Amino acid sequence: MKSIMPNEIKYENLVLRKLCKDDNLKIYEIRSNQDIAKYLDRPICQSLEEADNFITKVNNGISRGEYFYWGITLADENEVIGTICIWNISEDKTKGDIGFELLPAFRGKGIMTKSLRLIIDYAFQELNFDELFGEVDPQNGKSINLMKKHGFELFDENSSGPTVIYRLTKENYLI
Repeated sequence: MKSIMPNEIKYENLVLRKLCKDDNLKIYEIRSNQDIAKYLDRPICQSLEEADNFITKVNNGISRGEYFYWGITLADENEVIGTICIWNISEDKTKGDIGFELLPAFRGKGIMTKSLRLIIDYAFQELNFDELFGEVDPQNGKSINLMKKHGFELFDENSSGPTVIYRLTKENYLI
């Protein structure tokens, strides 16, 4: 597996790029948004300082090869409107979880559909993963539908918690 994340992945009107300190306001906006937070098991971001600390933590984790994390921007703008990541990577570097979030004003425009396709392609073609997983709140129908659209199938109803897990295998990806 490549351990170095590309700083940018470009496709049509999208740029997925590494986060920088200048993104703190948008990261704060994303991580404090109630509409996004209601489906996630994480504390609400309370300040720009917390957003700064999050960006530092993410970039340090990328440097250590622990995960891959991109801000989603439109090609003609530089402001982060969402994020997408591959995390919880297995020790043998063949599996990982995907995570994604998008500000509500940008939903329904195909942005996350394209972003997810780019990251799935990256995981299977560049990282040579065998499986990708997505853990989602069963009430988050839009995220579930997005994953299904990309070939993810229900894998585990996760009886130990309030989420369900979807999986995409390399075999299904290649179909």
